[in-house]
Amino acid sequence: MKRIAIIGGGISGVTAAFELSRLQRDGESLEFTLYESDDRLGGIVRTRHAILSGVGHCVVELGPDGWVSGKTWARDLAVELGLESDLVPSNDAERRTLLLCDGKLEAIPDGMRMMVPLDDDAIRNSSILSANARKEYLQEPGRAAELRRVAAETTGDISVADFVRRHFGEEATRTFAGPLLAGIFGGDIEKLSARSVMPFFITIEREHGSLIAGLRAQRDARDSTAAPPAIFTSLRAGLSSLIDAMVEQLPASSFRMRHPVLSLARDSADWIITSAAGTERYRAVLLATPAHVTRTLLFEVDRELSDLHDIPTSSAVLVALVYDGKIDLPAAFGFLVHEAGQKFHPALLAGTFSQNKYPHTTPAPAMQFRVFFGGPHISQVEELDDDAIAQLAQQQLRHLFPEIPAADLVIVQRWPNSLPQYEIGHENRVREIESHVAALPGLHLLGNAYRGVGLPDMVRRAREQARASAARNANPSRIL
Repeated sequence: MKRIAIIGGGISGVTAAFELSRLQRDGESLEFTLYESDDRLGGIVRTRHAILSGVGHCVVELGPDGWVSGKTWARDLAVELGLESDLVPSNDAERRTLLLCDGKLEAIPDGMRMMVPLDDDAIRNSSILSANARKEYLQEPGRAAELRRVAAETTGDISVADFVRRHFGEEATRTFAGPLLAGIFGGDIEKLSARSVMPFFITIEREHGSLIAGLRAQRDARDSTAAPPAIFTSLRAGLSSLIDAMVEQLPASSFRMRHPVLSLARDSADWIITSAAGTERYRAVLLATPAHVTRTLLFEVDRELSDLHDIPTSSAVLVALVYDGKIDLPAAFGFLVHEAGQKFHPALLAGTFSQNKYPHTTPAPAMQFRVFFGGPHISQVEELDDDAIAQLAQQQLRHLFPEIPAADLVIVQRWPNSLPQYEIGHENRVREIESHVAALPGLHLLGNAYRGVGLPDMVRRAREQARASAARNANPSRIL
């Protein structure tokens, strides 16, 4: 019987446990134990349900509110768990993103894929961009040969800012790439790695030179008779229902809740885990912990590998607000912050209009907003108590919508050190990590610190690494 330990009960750890249980049912001779320091499972996946007088039942996401539909691994897992009928597409009829520019909300041009436009007229008619920035966008397809040559000559990693700059210029980089990546990573585009953050666009550049031409070629190659999928997908009862569905299929005896792992060691054959419950031996260990926790646990195992987990992180504070009353909102999923202006807090990064993006979350005519704080000024928010943060979030919304009523429900969720920063050189760091892991049989690394921060990426890696941990005489697989 192969004994396997999972350390960390976020979505990666729970998915790995589910995959191991599936292998058990298929006849694999293994047993597993999941250690979680908290009293709940799911990590950054956290859903609250609220029934408010005059509003009704609201689904409030305090972490991610969905996943990118084009990455199918989370959907596949939901279908396997019997949740296919609960899958909810985003309401793409209102799929627009606004930019907060000098205190006012302006629409990002239609047809944008991140910072890459597919509609020339939308760029020509954009009120956000200057005439020079519009010209740089429209000229980019004609520079395809030059850009392809530059891509071929670029051997090292470069920043997201430099990558976008060489295609679209400085203004587009600051106006679109900066707010978009801050909304995802809470990071600085001058430091974030283009190869690690935007590998899809790196591939497009190598093949086509022009990002605009490459995306248009992909669009034109698709079946024009098939309706495009919604850009995002969620679950009717909230993303926590994905965690709950997996946990329901796992034996209660496989969980050690409120059991932080105190140390991790290795002898010639086994991994030795010490927790409050004592010391136990396992043939394989799946580390599904944040990078800073992984670093601590690996210190006595491989100090160089431990040091490689000194990955920069950023923190976030999310405030969910529900209002029993309707105001006129723009038809959009929400907003990103480009230039906030003096009225707004410098840590304000974004806001989501939840009832527009996922109408099932909030009964009409009520409204639900999710306000995000992060970036270099996040400490100014983190030092406040929850009541002060709640007041700050409502103040930010009143600057945008002066007629908004008092919130009927406010929930403050802090996520310290939750967003790993894939800075320049991150890909080389991951390769070095993989090299060390290959010399430690039975060790497998999961989570968002390596390649991809979205739920589908974490689901995929967790299932792959779980299968690798259960395989007989298998070498540790790559962190793919």
